[in-house]
Amino acid sequence: MIGRALRVIVVFPSPCFTKCDVDDPEGIIGWDTTVIVVDPFQDSVGFDLEFTYRGDFHVVADTEEEGAKYIDITADGSTLSIKTNDYFKNNYEEDQRDQAPASSLTIYRTLSITCDGTTYQFTIQLYVQDTNNHAPTFTQDTYTYTMPMPLVPNIDLTNFGDIEIIAEDIDFSNTKMTFTVDPPEYFAMDFKALGSRKYHAVLKVKQYVRYDKDLTLTITATDETDPFNTGTATVVIKKDNDFSQPDVPTFSELIFAFTYSNDDGNPAITPDDPSKQIVVTTSDSDQTEVSLSDETYFKAEYDKTTNIVAISVTNTPVESASESMMTLTLTVKLGSESSESAIIVKLPSNVVVIIPKFTAPYYTATYSVDGDGNPSLALDAEQEIAITQQTSNLDIELEGDDHFSIANVDGVWTLNADSPLDDEILKKGEDITLTLHATVTDENSEEHEGFGVVIVKLPPVLEVPRFVEANYRGQYKIDEAGVKDTVELTNGPINIVQTEEPVDIVIVDNAEYFALIQGSDGWTVDVLKKWEQVTEGGDIVLTLSATVTGADVEPGYSTLIIGLPAATEAPTFDKPYYTATYKTGTDKDTLEVQDSINVAGGPDTDVKILESENSDCFSISCDDGTLICQVTLVKDLPDDVITQGDDVILNIEANQPDSTETGLSILIISLETVIPKFSKAYYRAKYEVDENNNGVVTMIEQNITIDSPQDQAVDVAFSEVTDNFGLQQDPSNDHLWTVTVIQNLPDDVLQSGEDLILSLQAHIPGSPSSIVTTETLIIELPAVVTTPKFLNAIYSAEYESNGDENTVTLSNGPIQLTATENINVVFVDTYSENFDFTLDADPQITVKKPLGDDVISQYQEVLLTLQVSLEGSTDDVETTVIELKLPHLDIPKTLKFNNPSFVFSYIVEGDTHSIDQKGQTIRVTNGEMAAAVSIMEGTHSDNFKVRRNDEDDTYSIIIAKNLEQSVIDSEVDILLVLDASLALVYDDFATVLINLPAKDAGIPPQFKNTFYVGNYVLGEEKDGDRVDTFVIDGNQISLNDGISEEVSVTLAGTNSQFFKAELNDDKSVTVSLTNNLDLKTILGDVDIVLTLQATDPKVTEVGTATLVVKLPKEVTPAAFTQAHYTGSYDVDSDPDVVKINEAIELSGNYLDSTTVVLVTPTGLQDNFKLSDASPYTITLTSDIDDVHSYNEIVLTLEASIDGVPRKTSATVVIEVPAIPLPPKFSYSLYEFKYDSDTVTSTDGKTITTDPSDTTAVKVVIGDPYTKNFKISPVGDAGEYKFEVTTPLDQTIIDQNVEIFVQLDATLTGSTDTSSATVAIKMPEKTENVVPKFSNAYYKATYTHNDPDEDIVTIQDPVPITIASDQASDTVVNVIGQYQENFKAEFNTDTNSWGIKVTSKLDDTTLSLLELVIPLEAVLSGAADVGSAALVLSLPDSEKDPIPLFEKPSYTAQYSLNDDGTPNVTGDPIVVKVADLTYAEVTLADYTDYFVLTPNGDKSQWIISSSSKALDDDTLKNNLELVITLNAHLDNAVADGVAILVVTLPHD
Repeated sequence: MIGRALRVIVVFPSPCFTKCDVDDPEGIIGWDTTVIVVDPFQDSVGFDLEFTYRGDFHVVADTEEEGAKYIDITADGSTLSIKTNDYFKNNYEEDQRDQAPASSLTIYRTLSITCDGTTYQFTIQLYVQDTNNHAPTFTQDTYTYTMPMPLVPNIDLTNFGDIEIIAEDIDFSNTKMTFTVDPPEYFAMDFKALGSRKYHAVLKVKQYVRYDKDLTLTITATDETDPFNTGTATVVIKKDNDFSQPDVPTFSELIFAFTYSNDDGNPAITPDDPSKQIVVTTSDSDQTEVSLSDETYFKAEYDKTTNIVAISVTNTPVESASESMMTLTLTVKLGSESSESAIIVKLPSNVVVIIPKFTAPYYTATYSVDGDGNPSLALDAEQEIAITQQTSNLDIELEGDDHFSIANVDGVWTLNADSPLDDEILKKGEDITLTLHATVTDENSEEHEGFGVVIVKLPPVLEVPRFVEANYRGQYKIDEAGVKDTVELTNGPINIVQTEEPVDIVIVDNAEYFALIQGSDGWTVDVLKKWEQVTEGGDIVLTLSATVTGADVEPGYSTLIIGLPAATEAPTFDKPYYTATYKTGTDKDTLEVQDSINVAGGPDTDVKILESENSDCFSISCDDGTLICQVTLVKDLPDDVITQGDDVILNIEANQPDSTETGLSILIISLETVIPKFSKAYYRAKYEVDENNNGVVTMIEQNITIDSPQDQAVDVAFSEVTDNFGLQQDPSNDHLWTVTVIQNLPDDVLQSGEDLILSLQAHIPGSPSSIVTTETLIIELPAVVTTPKFLNAIYSAEYESNGDENTVTLSNGPIQLTATENINVVFVDTYSENFDFTLDADPQITVKKPLGDDVISQYQEVLLTLQVSLEGSTDDVETTVIELKLPHLDIPKTLKFNNPSFVFSYIVEGDTHSIDQKGQTIRVTNGEMAAAVSIMEGTHSDNFKVRRNDEDDTYSIIIAKNLEQSVIDSEVDILLVLDASLALVYDDFATVLINLPAKDAGIPPQFKNTFYVGNYVLGEEKDGDRVDTFVIDGNQISLNDGISEEVSVTLAGTNSQFFKAELNDDKSVTVSLTNNLDLKTILGDVDIVLTLQATDPKVTEVGTATLVVKLPKEVTPAAFTQAHYTGSYDVDSDPDVVKINEAIELSGNYLDSTTVVLVTPTGLQDNFKLSDASPYTITLTSDIDDVHSYNEIVLTLEASIDGVPRKTSATVVIEVPAIPLPPKFSYSLYEFKYDSDTVTSTDGKTITTDPSDTTAVKVVIGDPYTKNFKISPVGDAGEYKFEVTTPLDQTIIDQNVEIFVQLDATLTGSTDTSSATVAIKMPEKTENVVPKFSNAYYKATYTHNDPDEDIVTIQDPVPITIASDQASDTVVNVIGQYQENFKAEFNTDTNSWGIKVTSKLDDTTLSLLELVIPLEAVLSGAADVGSAALVLSLPDSEKDPIPLFEKPSYTAQYSLNDDGTPNVTGDPIVVKVADLTYAEVTLADYTDYFVLTPNGDKSQWIISSSSKALDDDTLKNNLELVITLNAHLDNAVADGVAILVVTLPHD
């Protein structure tokens, strides 16, 4: 009966047709072929076919074929049944993993049917259709990854762990799988196919995110066929605390831009881009704070719910500003971490103070000389020197070179070349940079300056390097944290016009302050040292020099102008310090301030007490009008501060919002209390036990004494509770105390050898219980003597027997100990009677009784135990193990195949595959009928199997399963290796080369023989090296004639990398070694079988032959994979556990015949158990009593074969953890001094600890100075470095003569701690001395000597001296604008300070009458500095004074008459100079349109128009023209400058 879901075609030959009953209503059954075809059926349903035959009917099905696993064919009488079985239902799709994806797969069955005596062969074709009835499954339910935070975009989480996320789906129609993750906001998934229906999922991070707690994700795998199936798993992400980055909050952007307005008195601020919100990214909104650097005009409000920051205005409007843009810093802080963003606010023009600003940052002009030698300087095209703002009081000067000048001609600033340049300058070909200096005087008579640059381009000289810009500008930025200031280039980076030669760029002047750093896109500016006048405003003008590297070429130059922050004066106190008295009371303490605290500053001055220790006990308040401040007590000082009795120092700071400087003063608070004081900060004593076994404490250096008060009784006691020690007052001296022993110290304390540290407390009876003084008592314990240890737990040696002489040679000696005095070293256990040991002899081990032949024949090696103990003691011993290798025995026989290699053919006839052995037989020739022959594992080895032919004791190769067609099509032949094995003899090997059906791919090169044999020969060992060789045995390897010149020969197979094949000219092949085989391979393998491959690039097939490498053989059991194994004994588990670190396995021959036993030390045979099979495990059957008496436990593994005397062995060394004692410091006390935030040892002691393994030692700083100091190891010898990390608070330095820092040392695994004390002496206190000069100012003269050095002479009779205390320690410095020109030097002969010229004054400065130079007196440690001034008279100048205009600016009006002619009217221009006759006034620009005409004595100049009218574009685009006026006098220091503002007509 055929199922309704199937279409089945059953075709029988016609003689059988009439008797076959099949339900075939459609007549689809034919009888012309022997094929049964079943239409596709669903893999989830299966099929069932049945029919009957009326007649003689027999059915035989092939049960060995692949399809028989899935399709059952049964015949019951005359009924034939064909149907899928349970194995098909449960396993078919799993078996098809390696098949290519397809909608259906085919199953074949063959059977023979005999009907009425005639037999017919049938093939059944069954098409299985996939129904996608399996859901994807993951290899694990949960995947866990430990990740450093924050998570970074595009990082693959699956790389952080040993587990890959694998999902599989055995439905054979699916070709891909889709992965998703929930939640999806921060993660995304991808995949790659692995084959065999498996897919590797990749989990990546989409955006930055931080998690401080475990995060659980759900990942889903979905297949591709509808209806879709899914599978899920979870991913747990844990935070890696060791490698996570700090939790730094951030803003969404680095810069946010706003625009400020104040329309009708309503200030407002609006973002330039409303869509760009200020978003904070933080892990904890509640703990996150946002602040704005200056909240005078604007404020920041942080919404912790939405994490959005809003910027708004305050009640204070912006009334004036010097820049059109205001930059503020927005800071977000979480804990100690923070980040910043910039808030840029654009200001309206009505609040910006007019500061002259040129229309361009620089102008370019071209210098030329005509045929008559007359120079000229002309601005380049489309450039005009002008000021952007309209102003009437403008003066412009051209500075930098006397050859050039600027003048306002007809309202236009015009450049002039007054004299020709020198040839040397022209030869350089370098542009000349001139400075335009614009000055505007406002209505309050305050001057505002602006600068521009004129770049004078000279005729080019090709070899001179040129800067891209002739002038660079930058802004100096002060680092508020005080770490490093920066310079931001506004038109950078600095670059050179591209040249073929390398160019070096440097800053010529002020190189100690600034340097250039080259990057990928040019040079930037690095601040090496803070600019001293950084808060005084103005600009720094630096010269840049560019030279061709290694060439003698003139340099190129440019200018760098660095703008400094505007200067603002800081508020000041009227005194450098103030005093107060603190009095303790019964109910509340009080504070009396002796001085009134007065501050000079602006109305916004903020006065506060700087945060320091105990500053929270006080507050300060100031009257807003008078700025008179008062300090009050808000809570009592802590008892320990009162007890210490030192003055309390408060630092008071006055700030002004617009000032970069602060005013500082201090309040010194004296404490009125009586506190007992010891004579020393610490005392030292030693503990000993006398002959009567009584403990005695003896003081070292000094007894315990109370220095003050002498007129009151003082009680002294230990602060710790101790049963061992007491304190006794001297009957004759109430202030002297001794230490008594109440009870002897226990042995465990004495054995630790660690000094004891106790605290002494002194208290005056009747005073508050909190007022006590605590110092330290260090009691040194007797030194502890311990048994020395061996440096190695295991040593190796070889035993040699030459006739009557027997010797032992150490392989890794000599044997060494940690100490060698007063010790006994002997052999113990089994072989102690055979050997002697002498530590300082050579050899150290001698044979006193030879080993017996039974021992040498039975073992490969034996273990000797060497023990060390102190003389006179047997309780505490240490041991080591010596692995002694014994001589070898003879070699037994080896099995033998009748041939070392065979060549068979693989036959394919339709669906039948078979092996043609070509008449060859496989036989083991030496009569070992019990030998087993198998195929060694290799490529395609599972397609074949060996069949034994019992009738003639031969073996055949048969098909286990057919080769895939792809293998038959792609490969030439298959190489199998046969292994003949039998217990107690060596294996033999042979190769079987199975030629696959021939392919039309050309004739490959052939070897003359199908196999070759060679011997591996061990070389002699010399100085630890061995050179092995390979020798061909028998036929020389060679190729047949007729091969091409392109043929090459290679070797393939296991261990082929140790050999190489070389084809010679005579077609012979030489095989040699590239490296020695390792001994494990030599001893473990019997033979090595390699394949010789001859390759012709023109032929697809490869010619092959077999090369058998015979290895040296000896009869031994299987060997252990390692000579030594290690393990550990874990006493922290319950019960105890032994853990072996390596897998214990055997390798080599006779694995099945080898027996392994475990040999334990005496008394431990019942504590260990060895498993029965490899890999072997060692378990602990019961805990070992007194396990800590062992340093390590050495077990022996012995491998043997029944009846074979030779044995192999290995050792297992199990380390037993010692009861760790804490490390001991070399001294209990170390003495240092503190100076300028560094510490220096004063006693010469090096801080060291005693354990040799310093990696297990951890030394830390004890409270309360953990943040101030650190201790770190120096090398690996146990030495430590003690240094400062954070400077001590000044209060601590001022209030203490010395402080004590505790060092605590621990050892890994130890719960005890040892301690030492570091006594640090504080620097001597500098009295509150204000350095003071003898005069407020001094007079001096400056002598200019060209070319000799210039000289400054202090005028008598007043020398520069210091009148205050500690004058010898006071240093005088020159500060201010001229500190680079002068330096103060001390004259020991006159005990006064002189002034030395370090850099000559320039000509411009020398034209002045005098300079006022500030001087500063500095005393190290003083709170303030002294000030004075040096009035320096300069030599008379030979030049005339600068001609000055009467006003800085003049106005004029421009108009057009009805006929279109121009008309100009304006104020007379007046010049003030001694000799007006020679003063010439010119216009710097617009000279074609305006004319200046002088009166008779040139005291006045009148502006008028020329005949040429201004063009329409100029009139249309300008409200006014600003033209520079220049007043020139030939011998003047410089030209006078003013501006002319010409108002233009406008609709």
